[in-house]
Amino acid sequence: MDCAGNLKCGQGNGLDDNCNTSLGFPSDYDCCYDPKSDAECLAKGSNHTYINGICFFVAMDLFNYTDAMVNCQTQFGSNNTGKLFEPRDRSTNDQVIQFAKQMILPSTSKMHIGINDMATEGTWQYATGGDLVYTNWGLGQPDNHANGDCGQTWTGTTWDDSICNQKKRSICEMI
Repeated sequence: MDCAGNLKCGQGNGLDDNCNTSLGFPSDYDCCYDPKSDAECLAKGSNHTYINGICFFVAMDLFNYTDAMVNCQTQFGSNNTGKLFEPRDRSTNDQVIQFAKQMILPSTSKMHIGINDMATEGTWQYATGGDLVYTNWGLGQPDNHANGDCGQTWTGTTWDDSICNQKKRSICEMI
């Protein structure tokens, strides 16, 4: 894995402990991190983690999709803003969803993520715009059951489509 800027890469080079510390559990994935930003993110609280150069937050309160998007904007302090988690690669997708699922235990609830097909049925895009560059749909998904237009976590680290007004926890990422 190549890491940009001042980010350092774990996995096989003696930096793996930093990745495991950020996640809160052992991980087999490469991770990129900036020690200063990592510490700042983790200092925001136990619902925060720093993965591949980005700070993430698991919102434990239940929101519909639109309210979850608004809630994410306020979770990273006065100098930063947030959005629903927009998975763009397998490593980040898997690590973030694994962290989020650890945070909500013993619940196995599904959580909002920042993908939807609200603009055009069947054309999935990121909540902030743009076509998906990575997908991890569960078997047979998306199936548009009950006119589901909003993405959510599903089994393992896969995704499912869900109705947007259903209240659930959500995963946020700092912009």
